[in-house]
Amino acid sequence: MSCYSGKRFYAGKASTPTMQHVYDTISRSLNLPFARLRNPRRLEDEATAYHQTLNYDLWYRIASYLTIEDARSLAMVCKECHAATLPRLLSSMEPSDESGLQKMCTSLSSSVYYPASLLQGLRIGRKALGAPNLAAGWIRYRFQRKSPIPGALATVLSQAVNLRSLSLQCVEDLIEADARLGDALATLKCLDTLDLLDIGPKTFEVAMRIESRPTAFGLHYESRDSTPDDLLRLMEIPLLERVRKLVLCRFQFGNAPMNADLPGVKSLRPWPAVEELRLSFCSYLPFHQLFPNLRVLSLWRAWQMADADMSLVAWPPAAPLRRATVDQHNIRCLLGTPVHFLDLKSYFVDREATLSAVRETSPVALSLWCPQGEGTSHEFWSGVISAANAPQARLRYLIITLPVDLHDGLRWLGPWRVQSHHCASSLCCTFQSSPTT
Repeated sequence: MSCYSGKRFYAGKASTPTMQHVYDTISRSLNLPFARLRNPRRLEDEATAYHQTLNYDLWYRIASYLTIEDARSLAMVCKECHAATLPRLLSSMEPSDESGLQKMCTSLSSSVYYPASLLQGLRIGRKALGAPNLAAGWIRYRFQRKSPIPGALATVLSQAVNLRSLSLQCVEDLIEADARLGDALATLKCLDTLDLLDIGPKTFEVAMRIESRPTAFGLHYESRDSTPDDLLRLMEIPLLERVRKLVLCRFQFGNAPMNADLPGVKSLRPWPAVEELRLSFCSYLPFHQLFPNLRVLSLWRAWQMADADMSLVAWPPAAPLRRATVDQHNIRCLLGTPVHFLDLKSYFVDREATLSAVRETSPVALSLWCPQGEGTSHEFWSGVISAANAPQARLRYLIITLPVDLHDGLRWLGPWRVQSHHCASSLCCTFQSSPTT
C-alpha cells in the first residue's frame, strides 16, 4: 500500500494513516495549529501506537467537525479513517449537476462501502435534475420517458431508511415520471426535515401517505397554480401533527380575501405544534385560530391584504411574538402585538407606515432595511428616534441596512444617543454600497 506524506509517496507495509496527513487535514478544517512532524519516514510506528490509544468514539467525534471535503480526503488514508469518517460523509449530500446525481444514485444503490442506508441528508436542486432555472420565470419541466433519473432516485430513497433531511425539487414531475418515487417518499420513516418544491395534486396524494412525522415541513408551488381548497387539503395531511416549522409558498387560500364567510373557515382546526410559520407569495390566514402557539412569523410578498377581515387574521396583542419578518405594509396583522425581534423590510417609500410599525410592535431588537428615499431623510430618522422614545418603547438593539453612502447613513444617526432617553445599548449598522461608491 502507498501512504501519503506531504507531497511525496512512500511505500508502507501497514494500512495505517500517515499522522502528518491526519494532522494537516484536521488542522485545516478546524483551524488548529498542529505542529508539523519532523521525520515522516518513521510515522508508521507512531500511527500504530496512536491507533492503540485513540478509540473509535473519539475518531467519530473528530470526524464530525471536519468539512465534507476534508472528511472525504481523510477517508482515503486507511480503513480506520474510512470507518470513522463515513457517518460524516453521508450526513449531507447535494449533487451539483445531472452527472453528479446519476453517479451518486449508482454509488449509493450498489456500493458496499457507501450504502444508501447510511444517508442522513439529501438535497436535490433543479440543476441536478437537468431542469431549467426559475430565474426567468415559472417553467414546468417534464422528464423524458427514457430519463433514468426518476427511477434512480426512487431506488435510492427506498433504501435510505435512515434519511433525516430531504429537500427535493420538481416533485410533481418526478412522481408523474415514475410512481415508485412517490411510494418511496411515503415509506420514509425517520425524516425530521422535509421540503418539497414545485408541487401539484399528486404531491398532496403522496403527502397523505408519508409515514414520517417531521418537525420542519415545506410545500412550494412553482410552475403550477394553487387551488382555492388547499387550506382544507393541508388540514387533512397527517404528518402536520408534529410540525413545528411550516413553510408555504404561492398558496391560494379561498377564492376571495380571507374573511369569516369563506367556505370551510369555521371548520378549521388548529395546529398547536407549529411555532414558526413562513409564508411566501401567500395571502393572510386566520393566524391565531390555526397557530395558537406561534412564536415566529415571516410574511414575504403577502397579497389580498387590503380586503382581508382584520378581526379574523389579526394576531392578538396579549400573545407576544418572538420574531417577525415583514414589510411595513403586510405588518398590518401584527399592529399592537409586542414583537421581541422585528425584521422590517421597507421595500416601499412609506415613512408613516414604517414608523407606525415600529411604534405599534415596540421591539427590543429592530433590523431595519430602508430604501434610498428614506435613508437620506432627516425626517425619517427623527421619526425612528421618536418611536424609540415612546412610553412603551423597549428598543435596545438596532441593525440598519442602507443602500446609500456610509457617510450619509451615519450622519442622521449622530443625535441618537443624545436625543433618546431609552437609547439602544448596542447599535449595529450594516451598509450596502451605493452604485456610485
